[in-house]
Amino acid sequence: LRVPCLATSLTTAGCFATLYFLDTSPLLASFGLWGMAGTLIALLLTFTLGLWVLDEQAYSRQPAWPGLATHSAVRFAERHPLPIVAGWSILGLAALAALGRVEVASHFPQVFKDELPVAADIRQLQDLTGSDLNPIDVIITPSGDHGAATERLASAALLTSHYLGTLEETRIVLPTALLEPDTMERIAGQWRNDASSQAPPAVRAHQGNWLNEAESTARLQLYLAPTDYARKAEIFRWIENFDEDMLRHHSLQLSGTGVYSHVIEARGLRGLALSSVLSVAIIALTLLLVTGRPGRMAAALAATLLPALLLAGGMGIAEIPWSVALLPMPALLLGLVNDDAIHMARKSVGPVPRALRRNAVESGPALLATTLVLAAAIGTMSLSGIQTNRHIGLLI
Repeated sequence: LRVPCLATSLTTAGCFATLYFLDTSPLLASFGLWGMAGTLIALLLTFTLGLWVLDEQAYSRQPAWPGLATHSAVRFAERHPLPIVAGWSILGLAALAALGRVEVASHFPQVFKDELPVAADIRQLQDLTGSDLNPIDVIITPSGDHGAATERLASAALLTSHYLGTLEETRIVLPTALLEPDTMERIAGQWRNDASSQAPPAVRAHQGNWLNEAESTARLQLYLAPTDYARKAEIFRWIENFDEDMLRHHSLQLSGTGVYSHVIEARGLRGLALSSVLSVAIIALTLLLVTGRPGRMAAALAATLLPALLLAGGMGIAEIPWSVALLPMPALLLGLVNDDAIHMARKSVGPVPRALRRNAVESGPALLATTLVLAAAIGTMSLSGIQTNRHIGLLI
């Protein structure tokens, strides 16, 4: 089993390595780096200290049922190929049809499971405001000296605020939502030169949060209704077009958690595609070296990719949105599933059915043990209070 163990360790380490080279976040890079290092360290420990740790007599008395169980499964599939192929094909087609239902969305700040009190508090605030509680800061800066005057900044802020209020998803625009209907109009006038048009003292004291005279900038804060990734990207493009078409002496810059979470999701989508392509390429090359034949490699690769397809379809059916927090999942899943394919499809003497049965008997105990251990270990994440951790624990 040295060759398949070496191959499975290298593919798992390679899948972790893809996370390190993604330009997504330092956290994922560290996760990929240490996952790769841990896999290689485990391989070295197994084959350097295994002889000293394992008891040969206990090893010889290992139960025979795991190997017999996997052998029986192979024999059953050999005797009933059509129902087996038809069943997996139906599941694969159903998962493929459900892929279109998978949405890209970030539920921040609602990241906790529903049973926690903090989740109920966040949900109540979202219901009261009708927003996703992800503020989008709209920073208004002058493009020249002409727009740096306070009254012109206030006028640009008023115009931008009125436009943002026309968007269908807009729920709150600050500070205009906190002021009297005519207060922004008075601020936009030259109230410093006219005592009769001055804003109330409370407004003047609070004004520094929104109008920075020292830096000649104004700030608005936009709260949108919960929306998906594509619609938010469209709203951002509309705001950019408003900047170009309507503000001659000012420019708009978007900031805040509502923008940053969207940027992270965009990076997550690019990282998903790159990580998946690199992982599949590593797995395909390893399978070709292990099996020695393109036909066997293609069959083993299909068996490796099918669980990933079923998992993605399950996300669509269960309405679990894709987010950047789930980015490690494809590399983890492909690396783990590929272990079974390598052990079962590796080179062996004799016809293919006999070789599969022999591999099932030899590798069956190891495959069942690692599957149960990994399922139990990763499954504990489903008990987490963080929603994405629960999804990873349940799905993988």
